[in-house]
Amino acid sequence: MKAMKVWAIILTCVFFASLTGFIITAAMTRDEIVRGFRNGVYFTIGDYRESAHDVSETFSDNFSHIEIAVVSARTTISISRDDKARVEYKGSNPAIEFTADIRNNTLVIHEKSRPMLFNWGWNSWGSGDLVVEIPAKEYGELKLSVTSGTTNAELHAANFTLDTLILKATSGNITLDLPGYANLQSFEIGATSGRLNVNGLSGRGRVKVTSGNVNLTYADWNDALDVEVTSGNVEIKTPQNSGADLDFSRSSGSLKYDLNGDNGKLTGSATLTVGGHNVRRVWVRVTSGSVSIIDN
Repeated sequence: MKAMKVWAIILTCVFFASLTGFIITAAMTRDEIVRGFRNGVYFTIGDYRESAHDVSETFSDNFSHIEIAVVSARTTISISRDDKARVEYKGSNPAIEFTADIRNNTLVIHEKSRPMLFNWGWNSWGSGDLVVEIPAKEYGELKLSVTSGTTNAELHAANFTLDTLILKATSGNITLDLPGYANLQSFEIGATSGRLNVNGLSGRGRVKVTSGNVNLTYADWNDALDVEVTSGNVEIKTPQNSGADLDFSRSSGSLKYDLNGDNGKLTGSATLTVGGHNVRRVWVRVTSGSVSIIDN
């Protein structure tokens, strides 16, 4: 009985503390709630009396790497018209924490869920909108991570180049359009259950898919590719006259190829060379999914 009374007192205190915090926060002004963005951080999107607002910031171009991670925001990435980077977030969900700052030569943009003692129905407030503009120049690494949102990036500009690309999707969607002259040296792509569409690839590649769908288009077929699929689907498109030195292993999946008029389908583990003169090594490991490699 004594223990039950103690628990009742604890729960009552927690309830009134939470309720007090809710009332105090609801009484805060917008400037008090949305604060510190110019220092790289703000952590509630809108107050409880406004349905939405805009928060934006402009950064100089003194960075050569980009890291963007979103939980559920609808994200658009494009090339800016000058030498500045711009980040704009529109949303109304107080349970979202958002940061944008330059750290260690990297433009870091993160959206994540705030730890909340009680869920006051913030999830029903919907997803935010994130707009990122970056200047056209040489970049070392671009890292995109999407949990359940949608990301569309079109990075066509004469001076845009990129060494390394890393894409990760849990259950969201990513569409990335790179220029063929981006001179990509390496890329890594992972999908758990999302959908990824990437154009303008080149360099050494690694793809790992659990149950998602990945469509890749090469601008320059110039290095090896490693593909691992559990139960998803991967389609790879290469330029004309491409060839592949295939090393295929599987449990119950398949590999379809159509390169320079040489076509077929593998349903058992095999090694063979197919296609045109521009031959690159391709390792494919499939559990129960499917992989296709075709030329445009």
